Amino acid sequence: GEPPPPPPPPPDDDSPDDTGLVAVSVDLGQDGEPAGVARLNLRPRRRRSDILLLERMRLPLGLVIEEVAGEIVVTGALPGYGAVGQAAEGDVVRGLTAWAPVLAGSPMWQQVTSGTPLGTRQLKRVLFSADGATFGDVRGAIASHRADAGGDGYATLIVERVR
Repeated sequence: GEPPPPPPPPPDDDSPDDTGLVAVSVDLGQDGEPAGVARLNLRPRRRRSDILLLERMRLPLGLVIEEVAGEIVVTGALPGYGAVGQAAEGDVVRGLTAWAPVLAGSPMWQQVTSGTPLGTRQLKRVLFSADGATFGDVRGAIASHRADAGGDGYATLIVERVR
């Protein structure tokens, strides 16, 4: 008899990481909507990349971003500002926190079934996906953290970084 065929080679580590979603949890605090921890599920888009949480970066960030092929890409961070040492050139912004006026005070199911808005509009910290967002959307979300805009002075970003 012939020897058995050799085992298949191990998967190439350079293959696209499309096997599943990465769940990223962000504590929005008591001023969050929802209060406490929010979760964003993201699928990595690049080979050999990591989804990273850049938490509580002090404003001003000094983050240089641009819209490239429908994505928001970090092109630099200015010395002496909050993003230095955290954000890196080439990072793709995949999610971020923002302060936004939301209807608060009643559960969403009550608001949907009532036919009329319940509760009051309040400024709350929210988490949203930047996939499909424009440069203006992301810039506005970052600026919403300024104290003079009602924010707390700290922004949290979720980025995809190639290893």
